[in-house]
Amino acid sequence: MPNKPNIRELIEKIVEAQRKYDSLKYDEELPHELGKPATDDEISSLEKRLGIPLPESYREFLTLHNGWSDFDAGGKLLATHDHNSKWVKEKIEFWGDLWPAEEDNPFENGALPVMFGEDLSHFLVLDPSRVKKNGKIDFVEYEDMYESDVYKDFADYLGFKLETLEYMIDEELNGVSNDADNDED
Repeated sequence: MPNKPNIRELIEKIVEAQRKYDSLKYDEELPHELGKPATDDEISSLEKRLGIPLPESYREFLTLHNGWSDFDAGGKLLATHDHNSKWVKEKIEFWGDLWPAEEDNPFENGALPVMFGEDLSHFLVLDPSRVKKNGKIDFVEYEDMYESDVYKDFADYLGFKLETLEYMIDEELNGVSNDADNDED
């Protein structure tokens, strides 16, 4: 079984895949700016906000890059300072106002947004109410107000993003297959 790529390798592969996809789809490279490394104080501040230590894989990402703009269709992997920004606070309030009362709102549990976009209907959080017995915490992705995916660590989330980009590149190169056309009667 091959070794799982580390965070740095995943970042490099995603950057290359974003470039390739942008060139195929838009005939140009779009900006996907990686932030400078976060300081220990910035990471500590984020951990205080969350109330628990950050998962190792996410901490490693922040020590390499404090945020990643236009990471996913206008969505941003938030930098440590983004958590105090007006737009992030407004987005949390927006989701809170829409969240169905019968559903568990992660932001009421102190969830920390990891990937957010001003105009996106999906986002990724760390929810401190979902810490496992081993002390690990999942990364939870929501589509609108509904849980869509759970990743055991940040590397898994980045790996999924890379797989998605590779699929999109394949679609651009080879066209979209329509399984209905391939079904036999």
